[in-house]
Amino acid sequence: MNDLPWASDHELLEEIARALRTTDALGHTTWLDTAEHRIEILTFDPEDDPSELSDGDPDWMHEERALAQRILEGADRYRRIYGTGTPGRLHDFIHSVRDVGLREDLWDASRRGRGAYRRVRGALRRRGLEQLWHNFEAAADRELALDWLRSEGLLTTSERANTLDGTVLQCAAEGHVPESDLGPLVGTWNITEMELWSEEAIHKFEPAQIDIKPDGLGSIRFIAVQGDLDCHPGQRDGRPSVEWSWLGCDDSDDSDDASGRGWCVLRDDGTLAGMICFHLGDCSTFHAVRE
Repeated sequence: MNDLPWASDHELLEEIARALRTTDALGHTTWLDTAEHRIEILTFDPEDDPSELSDGDPDWMHEERALAQRILEGADRYRRIYGTGTPGRLHDFIHSVRDVGLREDLWDASRRGRGAYRRVRGALRRRGLEQLWHNFEAAADRELALDWLRSEGLLTTSERANTLDGTVLQCAAEGHVPESDLGPLVGTWNITEMELWSEEAIHKFEPAQIDIKPDGLGSIRFIAVQGDLDCHPGQRDGRPSVEWSWLGCDDSDDSDDASGRGWCVLRDDGTLAGMICFHLGDCSTFHAVRE
């Protein structure tokens, strides 16, 4: 059993926040194991009546079915996390900026129609202050996860008192962004092809790229899409991989804001192969080579 206090388990808080910011149209369900402080994901809802498995089905399906049974039998141990989608934080971020001149510039950038998110990011980048946004996002995600833990009654009295006392401001002020072990995936990669669009289309406005940073942040751009990545390392078939959620904008779409999820894996030849998905929209595979 994991006895680490919830508020000190930074990696778990990140996972909870990511689950809360995700809505899965495929019917997957996400659960918190409160005994082991671990996130479990099922490809189905265990409360539904699943089809019978045969001996010829893969081992992972049998293991998943056994986990689903444990979840049903351990209602006090497992808590379901219902994703509600990526929260809109741009206005809250601008409100949090203390420098009056910068705050007014950001408000001005956000009010000129489509592309508000990209323009605000650009204004910060030109001043060398883009980390302000990343710090705000990390702190807001932490508070999102803690709020959910409070609503589930999982924080102790002392933890509730400590986390309600300026946690977000302190985290943002100190620039706390936990390091991630992304190893050989770190760097800038040029996207060479995408399943849904031609090479000419993906480079139409600027070179299509994905950038993965050691701190677990990153960015992606192709066609008129630009987005920030929240990356988490892993493995696929024994190879280094990374999964991410992303939030940004699509200037080719009237809705402007865009978000989704994706992943990539390092292939034996040193290139990347992966997939990027739009929230409730298209998914496209892609290939990339190091810049």
